[in-house]
Amino acid sequence: MKSPVYRVAALSRPASAAAVASMAVGGLVLLGWALDIAILKSVSLDWVTMKANTAICFVLAGLSLWFLREEDVTRQHRLPSQAVAAFVALVGLLTLMEYLFHADFGIDELLFKDSPSAVQTSTPGRMSPAAALNFLLIGLALLGLDWRTPGGLRPAQTLPVLALAISLVASIGYLYGVKPLSAIAAGTSISLHTALAFIVLSLGLLYSRPGQGPFGFFTRSGMGASLARRLLPVAVGIPVSLGWLGLKGKQAGFYDFEMGLAIFAASNIFIFSGVIWATAVSLNRAEAALRSRENQLQFVADHAPVAIAQYDSERHYKFVNRPYAAMLGKLPAEIIGQHPRDVLGEKAYAHASPYMTAVLAGQPTSYELRLPGTSDGPRVVHGQYAPERDSDGQVVGFIAAILDVTGQKQAEAQLRRINDELQQRVLNRTAELEAANQELAFQNDEKGKRAAELIIANQELAFQRDEKGKRADELVIANQELAFQRDEKGK
Repeated sequence: MKSPVYRVAALSRPASAAAVASMAVGGLVLLGWALDIAILKSVSLDWVTMKANTAICFVLAGLSLWFLREEDVTRQHRLPSQAVAAFVALVGLLTLMEYLFHADFGIDELLFKDSPSAVQTSTPGRMSPAAALNFLLIGLALLGLDWRTPGGLRPAQTLPVLALAISLVASIGYLYGVKPLSAIAAGTSISLHTALAFIVLSLGLLYSRPGQGPFGFFTRSGMGASLARRLLPVAVGIPVSLGWLGLKGKQAGFYDFEMGLAIFAASNIFIFSGVIWATAVSLNRAEAALRSRENQLQFVADHAPVAIAQYDSERHYKFVNRPYAAMLGKLPAEIIGQHPRDVLGEKAYAHASPYMTAVLAGQPTSYELRLPGTSDGPRVVHGQYAPERDSDGQVVGFIAAILDVTGQKQAEAQLRRINDELQQRVLNRTAELEAANQELAFQNDEKGKRAAELIIANQELAFQRDEKGKRADELVIANQELAFQRDEKGK
């Protein structure tokens, strides 16, 4: 399961915009160096210029971010993009080494010559230590953008945060009229558009993997993330604004430094107290709404025709509804927190354990189980297990939906008994009919034999009648012969 990131499609666009902006800023500054257009090299003639190496690194870092902005980048694009990122990190590292060891590796004016009298520049053409450190951080972040530790952490996601912090300090310094970071580290100051470009590039890196790293918390869809998104602009904007107003008030002579500091502190207390109060009200409303929804869900679960149970990754009960508890003859409070072995019994748990193992491995399962039950006797249940996953897709437990099929099994058993009885009766009746059929067949055979005998007897009688008829005819002839002879004798 994917992590619940807040508007992922919308959050992926800033990474693309940041890459384009970085390349555009770097390209314009390089054009300014090539054509010697001062306004492109520096926002103001009184401020430090963005050095050529800085502009090149912005173009390369933006190009690398463009191809790495999505996690499913092909190997064909990943390797060249990482090579470019490594070059950016190398330039930053070499520049830092130049500052640390007071060396000159000949990279500062490799493309364009800088004026020896350039504003707030310690070495002609050399970027500021802050810019060099930021490029080292951003280059390493691009190199390890998708690298995970065995624990699933992404260390590279913390590097843009550090670059963002350095750039914010520089930008706020310009807002307050301070020479940014030149007083903290000896060397070239960081220019305003360099600092702003670093802010955009750092945010683009963070947006390229929404839902991951320290920035990922702000992109999730939970109540805490939503609250953080609302409070973060307040936490950044109010102190900066109050600090600027306090500085302007002191510069105008309205109060001294100590009084301005007191006003700044009191204003922060008042404004943030109001923010905390508004946040508390919002949280109370959200909590009340959440409690109402929980009560509704509890009501629905308790009146559902299915027994429901929720387990953690160690197989302990986290939630059961009333039908589940009633099925076991217990109260929900007596089951929650317990292990199924202690609730179901050793035999039933041994039967269900393999299915629990399968669902904790991420495989939904179903089974039938015979439970000890209540005073009504043992219960037969049909259960279905579904894995429960966290925002990273890891299985953290499972849900069981269990239907008491005892009545159904009893009805099935009764139906089987009735079917068996009917089948036996059919078999017995069939045997009786077969015996009757055999007797009838025997009687029919006997009748056939007697009929044949009668036919023969009738034939014999007919023969005898024929013989008698012949004899009668012969007697008639004989009598006629005798009569004839008597007549002859009389003559």
